[in-house]
Amino acid sequence: MRPWDSVTYTTTQQAEEYLNSIAHNNIAIDLSKYTPDDVYDNIINKDGFAEVTDGKAFSKQVEGKWFIAYALSEVSASKGIELVIDSNSSESKSNILKITSGVVVCSGNVHIKSDFDGIVVSNGIITIDSGVTVSNNIFSDSLFRTFIDDHEAELTDTNGKGKTVHYKDIFRFWNPHVESKKDSSLSVSNMTYKDMVTFSLWRKYEDPKGTNVESTTEAPTNPS
Repeated sequence: MRPWDSVTYTTTQQAEEYLNSIAHNNIAIDLSKYTPDDVYDNIINKDGFAEVTDGKAFSKQVEGKWFIAYALSEVSASKGIELVIDSNSSESKSNILKITSGVVVCSGNVHIKSDFDGIVVSNGIITIDSGVTVSNNIFSDSLFRTFIDDHEAELTDTNGKGKTVHYKDIFRFWNPHVESKKDSSLSVSNMTYKDMVTFSLWRKYEDPKGTNVESTTEAPTNPS
């Protein structure tokens, strides 16, 4: 389910049918490949996020919308520090965003204290104060993808280490492949032909343990 949808599905099949109906480039979605109960990990490429936020937060405004990637250190999180969205705040702190709309991705808790229009993705708890309205009237799924693609140059910056980074690289949609051992993604060095090619009606036997089978005495099955 997309983070800006508010729909409840009673079965995995129902969710897969919906996701496949909106999938980009007709990609078949299999929810069993995703991490259960972890929306953040299924949306955010952690290696990409770490690189984009290495040394400083990513913060760009395009057409009146803010695009933020903010990393909270473990030390900060242990002290109860959270990212705050509060357009009415009089304080000037690095963890307070005085914004009203856009896309915010944070590795820790987010506290929304003023009305916000857009998307918030958190790897922690999102707290919304009483009387505050959080909505998304600026991006549908397709509009979000198109906007990010069309404004890639404007959504480019240098991180705290001086490296050029792109906001789109924090999302698995644009940056699905990582080599880190920290998440469940498949390392490029560990990939085999079975991870890249789908066989249909080509051979009769498949090795259940994933061992390479270079030859077989069975003739290829004629798909016709």
